[in-house]
Amino acid sequence: MKNKFNGRGSVFLIIIVVITTFIAVPAVLLYNNFKNITENELGKNAVAIASTVSTLIAEDIEAYSKLNKNQDYKKLSYKQTYYYKMQKIFRAIKSSSNIKYLYTEKRISESQIMYILDAEVLGSKDASPIGSIDLMDDLNKRAYELKRPVYGPQTFSKNWGNLITGYSPIIDVSTGELIGLVGVDISADYLVNILSKLKAIIVFVIIMILLITGYLAERILTYTRSSMEIDYMTGLYNKKYYEQILRQTVKKAEENEECFTVIMIDIDHFKEFNDLYGHQFGDYVLIKIAQVIRDSIRTIDISARYAGDEFIILLPTSTKDSAMSVCRRIKQGISIIELDDENDDTTLRITVSMGISEWKRGLTAEKMTHHADVAMYESKAMGRNTVTVYQHEK
Repeated sequence: MKNKFNGRGSVFLIIIVVITTFIAVPAVLLYNNFKNITENELGKNAVAIASTVSTLIAEDIEAYSKLNKNQDYKKLSYKQTYYYKMQKIFRAIKSSSNIKYLYTEKRISESQIMYILDAEVLGSKDASPIGSIDLMDDLNKRAYELKRPVYGPQTFSKNWGNLITGYSPIIDVSTGELIGLVGVDISADYLVNILSKLKAIIVFVIIMILLITGYLAERILTYTRSSMEIDYMTGLYNKKYYEQILRQTVKKAEENEECFTVIMIDIDHFKEFNDLYGHQFGDYVLIKIAQVIRDSIRTIDISARYAGDEFIILLPTSTKDSAMSVCRRIKQGISIIELDDENDDTTLRITVSMGISEWKRGLTAEKMTHHADVAMYESKAMGRNTVTVYQHEK
């Protein structure tokens, strides 16, 4: 049974792996495509706003250039009227759009930038006062190198949260010099929440599909296994399964000194039934006898169709006396089966011949079946419709 379980387990595992791969790959692609498309749309939106602000600044580039070139903002040696006017415009742009932060900056070293304008209220926790310094990131560096609008993927920081950033260059048209960038940060919290929900939905769907697939696969494997073990006509086990269980029973008996018995059953004159009334009638007889056998044994007993009209029963932990009781029940059950003879309106009666083999130490599985078969043929020789117990040589 262990090998059978391992075999079924391997097939089941292969099915689960194939189904998981089949579902997970397109699900991951769907998730990544949605993420990329949404990030691109938000990035393009950020760049569009940044470019609009850059164009606005270019209308009075001389005033901005003077503000940008100031060396010491702490001394307030810059044109404050222009500064506050631009702050007011920045706040208006921010309030009328979906952006979180709007600012301008200039590069002061290979790794640092300095903020010039922003849309935050001075003194607020999110404000970047003129002259404050921050580190450059990769997107910053790329914008300065390319000197054209750029945007990046969603990023996260403890200070600013989930953001998608777009930059647009500020060009001094009189010199053609890149003097800074307009930065626009759009909150990506909504995107993160949507992606989180999408991920949860994908995982849930995959789990549900796997559960359903697992159940169906288990049912299919169980049905396949049963079809390989069960005789399709009678519903009893087949010869192969009986022989497998018999070998296990012999091994267990050797280890635990447990007795068991085997009963071989053959329908009397079955060939004549088939010849006279046809195979369909013969099949009906087999089904009726199989039902009687099922009703006459315990749940732990194994009944099988051994050959054409032969049946065999394995009775674990039983003696020849208990096997004889089973045979009496079977004879009683078969004796009340009535079959109509369509040829002359009479009732047909069925009888069976049975042989019992009781296990003794040293007997193999093959010997047990052979002894039951020998005893059954002795019943045939004695006139049929009887039970014989195999007599071991003393």
